[in-house]
This record gives sequence, structure tokens and C-alpha cells, in this order.
Amino acid sequence: MPDPACWRPSNTETIYECSTWTPREEYDVFLAASPHEMEDYLRIQLAQDATARITAGYCWRWSKDTDRDGNLRKDIVIGDWRRPWNAGKKYARKRIPGPASWATDPAGFEQVGCIYTAQSFEWDYAGLIIGPDYVWRDGQWVASKNKDHNMRGVHGVQLHEVVRNIYRTLATRGVRGTILYSADEQTQRMLTQAGIPQLGEEIERLTTSPAYREWHVASHVKLRLPKPSADQLF
Repeated sequence: MPDPACWRPSNTETIYECSTWTPREEYDVFLAASPHEMEDYLRIQLAQDATARITAGYCWRWSKDTDRDGNLRKDIVIGDWRRPWNAGKKYARKRIPGPASWATDPAGFEQVGCIYTAQSFEWDYAGLIIGPDYVWRDGQWVASKNKDHNMRGVHGVQLHEVVRNIYRTLATRGVRGTILYSADEQTQRMLTQAGIPQLGEEIERLTTSPAYREWHVASHVKLRLPKPSADQLF
């Protein structure tokens, strides 16, 4: 993935200036208007045999227990979009992968990963939710503490570098493309003004193409097969 222009360092160690986005033909970068839009686009890619995951900064609480029905608690809440973090252990009965297999098990798409489960893995498309620990204020990036207990004792320039490197790592997990969304309104507005292509336009282009319509119809065709006999089953 090309290095995001908005993360290019200035002449100081703590200020990162933003310049106009420069796209490259060999790699897709889009800005989602919402987590819903990001998820919709990635599901389209999944349905066409691509791999994809959504990751986020560790800015929401992370419940270690499940609800009464054994489902992961949906700790990440952005508007009316709610999703759970990846599980801390495998829940076989609920088809929920553990942290070691979240990145590779197809069922892992239903949970959101973080730096600890995403680093060293790659997918065709990576969705990244930038949390309130890395925001754009007064012409520069500002980093702050998040929910990660490992950030205790990290301050100042070191904190900025750690948070920045986390997002750089998460933003480069996609081999074919990256989808960005910031949960902070000012930061989302800056990314829009930087000229990053809007994801909504790409979704419209994809879903109105003849090739997509043919695929979409074919994917909903149900094959009715005769019920196998006992001797065919065993």
C-alpha cells in the first residue's frame, strides 16, 4: 500500500501535516461515510471470493464475557452500528473463532480485530476504523490514550509514535485496497477534504455494473437436489 499522504511527518517529531491525497492505480483507497457502508462494500468483496477484515483502534471497552445466549457483546458502538471485538477464546458452538484464527477463519469477519490480532496478517481488503485516540486538530494529528492497558506509562512523543504506528500497521493490512473511516467528525471531514475517493460512489459503480447484476442473480439461484438415501450417506 502506498504511504498515506496525510501521515507524512513534518519537520518536527510530534506534528504530522496533511496534504492532498494522491491515488495510485494499482491500489484502492476509499473513505467510507459510515461503518455500515464500509461493511457493505467488504461483504460485496467477500461474496466474490476476496478476503477482508475490519479492524479498529482500541478505543472501546472489550468485554471478556458473553451475553446470556453465548454471543459476544457488541462493545464497539458507532451510531446505530454495533459489532463485537474478536473473541479472546474459541466458541465452537457459536462458530466464533479464537484470537489465533480470527484473521484466517471466514467467520472472523463478523468481529472487529485490533493491532494484536491483525498485525502480520494480510487480506485483499482492509477496513480501518480510526478511533478518538488519533484525531486531526488545528492542522495536525493529535494522539491520546485509549482503552489499551499496555499504553499505561506511555506519554508525549512516545505515545504519538505508538498510536501512529498502530494505525499505519492496520491501514496496510490490505493487499488490494484499504477502506478508511474516522469515528471523529473533524478527522472524517479532513480526510474528505484531502480528496480520498468516496466509497459510496464505488459501491454504486460496482452494484450497477452488468457483471455485478449477473453475479448477484447467479448467487441467489438455489439448487434443489434430491434427498440422499441412507446408503449414499454412509
